[in-house]
Order: sequence, then structure tokens, then C-alpha cells
Amino acid sequence: MTPQNTYDEARTLAWDRLSKCDPAKVASDGLVNLNHSSERLIVSFLADNYLVDIQSQKVLFENGAELFPFLSVLILHYLVGIDETPLANEWISFREFDGGNVYFGSFNDRSLTPLKNAFGNQPDVLPLAAGPLGANSLDFGDVGVRIPVFPKLPLAVVLWRGDSEFPPDANILYDKTANKILRTEDLAICGALTVSKLRKNAEKLKKG
Repeated sequence: MTPQNTYDEARTLAWDRLSKCDPAKVASDGLVNLNHSSERLIVSFLADNYLVDIQSQKVLFENGAELFPFLSVLILHYLVGIDETPLANEWISFREFDGGNVYFGSFNDRSLTPLKNAFGNQPDVLPLAAGPLGANSLDFGDVGVRIPVFPKLPLAVVLWRGDSEFPPDANILYDKTANKILRTEDLAICGALTVSKLRKNAEKLKKG
């Protein structure tokens, strides 16, 4: 099965689940906005807004263009995965999720290693790069920030400075409720996309 077919199948299943939900409850549970007249949910993901058109079953950029498949599936999975459960405000590592050890190699390659490469030798740049994503400071490690990837799915990005004995290190933590909302592979994607945004923001800072 090609990736496109996989995304199409996942998108079809997610729309089927979402179509059976009360849009107002989805909006309330997921801390997203609902335009009642157009039946569009407005979902924030890494500080960008996307439109989920329930009538046409399309996920759109704010300009009305249709979103590429893998991100539309991720947004739909968030909407069908949320419920009224509040955040636990208890942080856990990726390995602690169901199948986390299985996916950890990919998670490390796509998220943790790029994070260390980008910020390990300049940890103080992290809060500046995370600011446009709505981040708040955390008293974790040497430098830590809390980033709301989705409104009800934050990540904690943590850096430790290197010294004469140990190289710089980094980790990404999740709220304990995250695996109730998204599958482990989706959480890995959230980590990778967050790091990608942070790196792009850091490059913009370098260019002034």
C-alpha cells in the first residue's frame, strides 16, 4: 500500500468518526473554535490556524487551499481523539507511551538528534525560537519551554548544556494524557514537526 493510499484510508476513517460527533462538543473538548454558520472548526497547530470543513469533509489552510494529506490526518486524529479529560500536567517521555520503544529510533533520528544539533551549543536561542509558537518557560533542565502543539496537546522541549565531561543533551516530553488523544506514531510526528519549526525560527533569528 502506498503512503498516499494509507493517508486516504486514515482520512476516510477519521472523517467517518468525526461526522458522528457533536461539533460543539468537539470544539469545547479540544479548545478550538467553531463557526456555527459554516460548520467549520478552526484548529490551531503550532501557532497556525487550519479550517476543518465538516460539510465538505476537507481540512484547509486559512486561505482556503486544501491541506496536504499527512497533516490533515494528524489534525483529524486530534479532533476525534480528544474528550473532556483535562491535562494531567504530568510530563512523561516518549518511551513511556504504548509502543514508544518501537518508534524511539525514528523519534530520536527525526526529533531529538536535530534538536541537539540545532540548539545543543546555543541553548539560549531556544526560548527565542519557541516564542512565535506560543511557548512558555519551564524550569526543566538548563533551558526548557512548553509549546502548545495543539491547544490540548503541549510538548516540553528541554536542553542541558554540555561541559568538559558530558556533551549537550536534549529531550522532548509529553503530557501524560497525550497518548489518549493521539497514537504514538502521531505523537512522534508532532515532535518532528515541532523541531522543524524551531529550527526554521532559529534560522530566521540568525538572518535578523
